[in-house]
Parts: sequence; structure tokens; C-alpha cells
Amino acid sequence: MECCNTLQYLEGAAYIAIVLAVLGVPQMLTYYFERRDRRRERDDDRIMAERQRAADQAAAERQRAADRAEADRVRREERADAERRHLEMMTALIALTNRNGKGHPTPDPSGIIAQMQQRIADLENYVHEQQQRSGSALPGA
Repeated sequence: MECCNTLQYLEGAAYIAIVLAVLGVPQMLTYYFERRDRRRERDDDRIMAERQRAADQAAAERQRAADRAEADRVRREERADAERRHLEMMTALIALTNRNGKGHPTPDPSGIIAQMQQRIADLENYVHEQQQRSGSALPGA
């Protein structure tokens, strides 16, 4: 009798084991595969994010290099324009220093200064004469 009771318990335990195996193993396998798939997706997402970040950094570096190249080009153009304006100014000054641009030397600067002083004196005399005629005087004169 004892043997029959033990067999009944063993049959029950086997039945429970079969039910658990039929119901539990697929659930455990499903859980395992879902976790594995989620882990792979996270890894793939992380790899894609790293690739995108690397691509963004490369694009930003290319943009910075292009901006530096553009700034260098602008500086070179500004320098060339300044040099051109300088040469034009020097050419104009040389032309002014030569009488009528024909290569004649300029007169002595002291003579030019004396002429200008004489013209200023003549203008002051003219203004003074005009004031005496009109009967008014300049303030401070």
C-alpha cells in the first residue's frame, strides 16, 4: 500500500512537472528571447547613436574648416584691397609731387610756404579793407 501511495505522489509530481514544463518553459524561453532582443536593440541604438554623433562631429569639423578657409580668404582679399589702395594713393601722391605729372621736380617747399603765407596776408588785408568799408570789425581784431 505504501508503494501505491508513493506511486500516486510520483504520478502527481510528474503531472505537475509536465504542466509546468509545458506552460513554464515557453514563457521562460519567450522572456529570454525578448530580453535578448531588447538588449540587441539597445546595443544597436547605442551604436547608431555613436555613429551619428561621430558623423555630426565630422560635419561640424568640416564646417569649422570651411569657416576658417572663408575667413582666411576674406582676410587675404581685404589685405589685397588695402595694398591696392595704398599703391593707388602712392601713385596719386607721386603724381601730385610732379608738376602736371610730367616728371618736373617740385619747387622748394620753403618757397611754397612763403607763397602761401603771402596769400594769407593778402586775404587778411582784403578782409580788413572790406570791414573798414562796411564799418564793422571782426570780434577779437
